[in-house]
Amino acid sequence: MEGLSAAAITYYVVGLVGYAAKGLKAFGWPVNVDLAMAFSIPLVALAALLGVRHVRKVVTRAAS
Repeated sequence: MEGLSAAAITYYVVGLVGYAAKGLKAFGWPVNVDLAMAFSIPLVALAALLGVRHVRKVVTRAAS
């Protein structure tokens, strides 16, 4: 279940990165939206996985 949650979070946040990149491009910044999204995937995925694991450990510890 942990991996599925991290995947869903990654999908959502990378979508937000895409919207932010499109906004920057609309302001005239030289941003390649596709590359911004592609480069954000590993960073976001790692952060999401570590975050979900941390939350699971805290909840498990509190339930004990």
